[in-house]
Amino acid sequence: MPFVLPAVKSPSTNEGEQRRPTPAASPRSFSFFARPPAAAPANVAPPSNTTPTAPSGEQPRESTAAPARQPAPKPAAVSGPPRFSFGSARTAATPVQAAQQTPQAASFGTAATPRATATARAAASAKGFSFGSTSLRPAAQAARTYTDQQRAIIEAQADIVVAEAYAGTGKTTTAVGFTEARPDLRTLYLAFNRANAKAAQGRFPSHVTSMTTHALAYSVLTQDQRSRVENIWKPATMRKDMAVIGLDVRYREAAITQRILASFFASRDAEPTAAHADEARKVLNAQDFTVEQCVRYANRVWGAMKDKSGRITIPHDAYLKMFVQSKPNLGYQMLVFDEAQDANPITAQLVELQREFGTKLLYLGDRHQSIYAFRGATNAMEGLPANATVLPLTQSWRFGPKTAGIANQILSELKGETNQIEGLGSDAPWREGAPYALLSRSNAELIKQAVARRGRGVHWVGGIEGYKVHILEDAWRLRSNQRTDIREPFIRDNFTSWQEFEDYGEETKDPEVKILVELVDQYRHEIPQLVAELRANEEKSDKFADLVVATGHKAKGLEWDQVKLADDFTVLEKAEQSMADFGRIGAQEAMRDDGTDQELNLLYVAVTRAMKSCQLNTETLAWIADLPAHRQRRDEADMRVAAAARQRLGAEAVRVRREILEVTDNAFIHLTPPRF
Repeated sequence: MPFVLPAVKSPSTNEGEQRRPTPAASPRSFSFFARPPAAAPANVAPPSNTTPTAPSGEQPRESTAAPARQPAPKPAAVSGPPRFSFGSARTAATPVQAAQQTPQAASFGTAATPRATATARAAASAKGFSFGSTSLRPAAQAARTYTDQQRAIIEAQADIVVAEAYAGTGKTTTAVGFTEARPDLRTLYLAFNRANAKAAQGRFPSHVTSMTTHALAYSVLTQDQRSRVENIWKPATMRKDMAVIGLDVRYREAAITQRILASFFASRDAEPTAAHADEARKVLNAQDFTVEQCVRYANRVWGAMKDKSGRITIPHDAYLKMFVQSKPNLGYQMLVFDEAQDANPITAQLVELQREFGTKLLYLGDRHQSIYAFRGATNAMEGLPANATVLPLTQSWRFGPKTAGIANQILSELKGETNQIEGLGSDAPWREGAPYALLSRSNAELIKQAVARRGRGVHWVGGIEGYKVHILEDAWRLRSNQRTDIREPFIRDNFTSWQEFEDYGEETKDPEVKILVELVDQYRHEIPQLVAELRANEEKSDKFADLVVATGHKAKGLEWDQVKLADDFTVLEKAEQSMADFGRIGAQEAMRDDGTDQELNLLYVAVTRAMKSCQLNTETLAWIADLPAHRQRRDEADMRVAAAARQRLGAEAVRVRREILEVTDNAFIHLTPPRF
């Protein structure tokens, strides 16, 4: 049976944001034809699991480069508000049929070629451009000047358009222009998180609805189901729920079952299996017998979650899974899919499903800014349909040629990127004593720099508690033999003595552990007071901060005049080693498998947060200085790999020739009559 629920009001949420309580508000019904109100329901906080990313700073520079945007023309009347359709019922009234009943509905014409050529893009013009049976509307775009690259995307006729938007290249402005050119199409802007959805409501024209995937899924829950939604879904919650359905288990089994379900919720799979137990095996050392047992538990729990009259809690990712499995027709004629490089498989599945209902798709993203694979995200910018028109946005207004050159070196040298980012902003020399942002790979490096200032004038992007400053206290407690007070599981569960902790840092070269050891050895009994000072002296706004600190992940979508990279970004030498071992082509696959490509992406994200000046870390400076030698080693590796491939092909050819001769000889022997 398809999952069918009435439409109700929902919060704006998604798979990648912090879940915080919101003021109470009474639930209301609404039509998806209208923009939903921003307020969240009373009984549950908006779903999320990471810090929301702020809107890109590319926007101010684009708006100052052109006059203010004029109001978009109002969309033509449609045959009725869109409604969710589930299962087989979705064929009753699809957006395509609704468009056919509308006199002014736009036709997208025939599918475009897989990748538009430069000649075709240059030939495109706003005047007289035909978009099926309806011309593009230039009136709403008259007040904005677009580059040739942006206009090529805005005027693309394909059913699936992909904008490869590199850092600071104006993807949101391009998306706004894309929707303004199609005022007759009911459009959904599918945002990565609630902050992006809220910002989009003020930028996109009135015929565009901005929501997140979780908001869409939440909107169809009944009041009873909404009361079961759980913000904090922990093994303790899982164990209690399992007891409700007659499963008496220990906390360990509950934790394994929970991890299996979490992996299943993010996947495209129909039911939980042992394939979803990888994290449970790795983190909890779950063995095959336990995994098989917990998979059975997971299927029973999943069935109880789907039961509309059930009594167990429903985590946010679970109701999103239910929603996508119901194969909903969202009721929109066009869908804009933002931050596609960081979508998890279930979100990508929801977007792709809309093609069955005739929905046109615009993908927005930068495959080199994919940095959430550790959280189950898959890069939707890879493996696109063959009929997609893929167009680049490479001109960045955020930074100047110098920063663009560093980004290009990382992408072209180590990731094989052929497009070159063009920095149209302005470079400036580093100003000593001026405020700057320190970006790091780990929390510990930021804590170290903040401790040196006693936290004075330091702004922590996303708030200080998101950086686990308590881990410094816990390291001190381990050294002081106060193990019972340690809160951090990594320290509490893995180390029985300070010496063991020190040895681990030395043997594994773990930079975070080494920094903690250094700080505890340096400040000793001052540590509790230092941590208290870090919290007390936190600068709540970056406007008044001397130092802004953030990890590379938290910095995504933000920008500052001056950016300094911490020395814990250490990936370039590892990438070069892969090149030396496997050659350029083989290294790409190897780096995807071991996560090196994600670390390279994170370095690229960090560099491109700088608007005026970027102070590189030690490894990056050394790598740039040694590039000629690295290129020579890559060339040698490529020749070695090619020679080995030719040798294998030659050996295979000899083997095949030998087999053919043997078969021929045998056939000749059997077919030749004997002589007497």
